[in-house]
Amino acid sequence: MGSIGFVMNAVIVILSMFVFGVQAGLYTLVSMYAASRVVSGLMHFQQRKTALIVTEKPTEVSSEIGHKLVRGSTIMRAYGAYTQRERGVLLCAMTHLEMSDLRDLVQSIDPNAFITILDTTEVIGRFRQNNP
Repeated sequence: MGSIGFVMNAVIVILSMFVFGVQAGLYTLVSMYAASRVVSGLMHFQQRKTALIVTEKPTEVSSEIGHKLVRGSTIMRAYGAYTQRERGVLLCAMTHLEMSDLRDLVQSIDPNAFITILDTTEVIGRFRQNNP
């Protein structure tokens, strides 16, 4: 969003350099670029992620996610096409800032877990676990 706004405004500023001078136009472009980076950063900061975790230890992983990351998760049963064994799939929504903690937590419990991280546009409902 910030990049699109920057490009549209940059075209206008470049054209206005003929009227107001090159120096004023360059200062304006620098400030607009900085503002576009801030807008992009803020939009990315609010971004949510959804993790799908395929593991042989779904109960243990879910418990640690709730305890250490204060996040709820949903356990679904799955059957591995390659391994021909039953597995658990955890679904967990969180911020992008928590993804490295999740990765470390899951791999410490089940080094063979498979984690897929998806971009999430909206989360409806309780995002955090309620503290007891």
